[in-house]
Amino acid sequence: MLPYTFFPLTPKKNKYALLIPTLNEGKYIQGQLARMKTHDIFDIVDVFILDSCSTDGSVENQALKILGATGKLTITAGHQGTAFRCGFHEALKQGYAGVITIDGNNKDSVEDIPKFIAALEEGIDFIRGSRFAKGGQHKNTPFIRLFANKMILIPWVRMLAKYPYTEVASAFRGMSRRFLEDKRLGIERDCFVGYELLWYISVMAPKLKYKVMEIPIKRLYPKGPTPTKITWGRCVGIIRQLIQLTLGHYRPKQK
Repeated sequence: MLPYTFFPLTPKKNKYALLIPTLNEGKYIQGQLARMKTHDIFDIVDVFILDSCSTDGSVENQALKILGATGKLTITAGHQGTAFRCGFHEALKQGYAGVITIDGNNKDSVEDIPKFIAALEEGIDFIRGSRFAKGGQHKNTPFIRLFANKMILIPWVRMLAKYPYTEVASAFRGMSRRFLEDKRLGIERDCFVGYELLWYISVMAPKLKYKVMEIPIKRLYPKGPTPTKITWGRCVGIIRQLIQLTLGHYRPKQK
């Protein structure tokens, strides 16, 4: 049993679902939702907030309903990986043909969401948004994050995937229903609690011979101190996850 409750806000009206994880994102998620409204995102994709019990009032049901969100999941355990698994489960349960995911911290270019929908419509199964791809943009990226992405995360994951990714850390992605439902992927398993799901699905999509592509996006950090939930402990945890991924720890056991 996945640890969430679902609160419907407006009727289902689109083919694809947009999943946004949140945890006390405050002005960042509110600013992002306002930008999404400006770009008519609520009209072209059904928006689901995956909220890990925020206490800052940033994703209240009535405000989300006024904006046009389709529903809110309240996640009662785990971290980002658990939130996404809950979102995948609900989206598949409701019959969506695919999902798009994006962070809720107002850093990513929400105006690029239509490109992900178009790619899913063209039969692409795994779409990764990339600030480092030709045509992409990043600004004010903290040096340590830039170093970790360029020197550790991207080379490691592309080596395992045997696919020339230019980005692996962003949560801006698109996934088809057939990819999410593949038992060889096994995304429903509770070993995916945190960021390990990010690396795992990027590796498995090309390994399972699905159609993969990157879409250039913008990821713009605000000036000044970087708002983040990634601690040094979590950084060490990410390295551990990559080692476990290399050793095949997350692959479903063959029956």
